[in-house]
Amino acid sequence: CSLNNIFAEAKNLKTANLANWDPRNVRYLTDFFRDCHNLTTVNMSNWSYTGNLGTLNNAFRNCYNLTDLDLTSINITSTDWIYLYNTFAECRSITNLNLSTFSPAQPITSISNTFNNCRSLTDLDITGLSWSYTSNSTDVFKNCVSLTNLKSNFSLFGRFYGSSSANQANKALDLGDSPNLSYESLTNIINTIYNLAADGKNTQQIRFNATAYDRLKSEDIAIAEAKGWNIVRV
Repeated sequence: CSLNNIFAEAKNLKTANLANWDPRNVRYLTDFFRDCHNLTTVNMSNWSYTGNLGTLNNAFRNCYNLTDLDLTSINITSTDWIYLYNTFAECRSITNLNLSTFSPAQPITSISNTFNNCRSLTDLDITGLSWSYTSNSTDVFKNCVSLTNLKSNFSLFGRFYGSSSANQANKALDLGDSPNLSYESLTNIINTIYNLAADGKNTQQIRFNATAYDRLKSEDIAIAEAKGWNIVRV
């Protein structure tokens, strides 16, 4: 079942109550609310089962005024590829996103620009996402200037980099635009990130904003380097 484009470009839409919708056969949500510039609230509170939902490219892209979006009832059980390209890009007003229940059997393959310019976002939980097939992480957190608390599990991030050259730009985990990242968030990234060195893969980069980088201790940086990740101060 496809709900692609169903609300796309509804520029005067302010609230959407989807609580009574039956999502069991929904597979595609590409461009779901794309360009709903005045949308502030989406209620998907009863979407407790979404089966093979896997394509959310541009789903909330350019929802500039969206502030209330609770996706914690969504339980993705997809056995197919997961696409999150541009899903929340330009959601400039949202402050909190919890994607911890997005725990698909198959990993994410497309995640570029997912949170690009979510400039009010302070709290983000992506612990349910598997990054093991992510081959391009360009601008995932671009302009996330307020991001403070990032709960993540990057244990598989970089697993399939294969013969990628060392320090390849589109393979980096780039948080260079996020000066407010807490020490807990920084160390969680380092402690959970995939061990490239143990798997014989080339060294890649984790890029931290200078202010955030300066919160790290030398032993934190040493842990990352031992796993094959260069910590770069930007």
